[in-house]
Amino acid sequence: RAARDIPAGEVITTCRVPTDKCNFFRTKILADSGVQCTCTRCQDGTEFGTGYGSLKCSQCSDLLSPHLQGREILEWRCGGCAAVRSHQECAAILDRLAKTLEQDFKNPDKRDPPVFETLLRDRPGDW
Repeated sequence: RAARDIPAGEVITTCRVPTDKCNFFRTKILADSGVQCTCTRCQDGTEFGTGYGSLKCSQCSDLLSPHLQGREILEWRCGGCAAVRSHQECAAILDRLAKTLEQDFKNPDKRDPPVFETLLRDRPGDW
């Protein structure tokens, strides 16, 4: 049963990836399945202004978010100073972070939030 009335002809969609993932990882998972999503969340690199999945700009400390051109992320742009970084560079940073977190999560001694917060805080510039 729907939570609200759905008008006739309205498109009904479903999310095929975990919604707790940021734009970059959701897009990556979908691309591996041959799907290109055009929902408003996937088209907004700032995640509706939250900065979820964005990177800290090294020039002004604001956030670099993916900038989509059509259905592809070509570059990341800072919302503060308009600095631009390549998608390849930013993707590598997020992939490295995901790999580090995944490895650390396998260790029971490193599964609590303070450990992850320390990882993020003590390695500025990495992510």
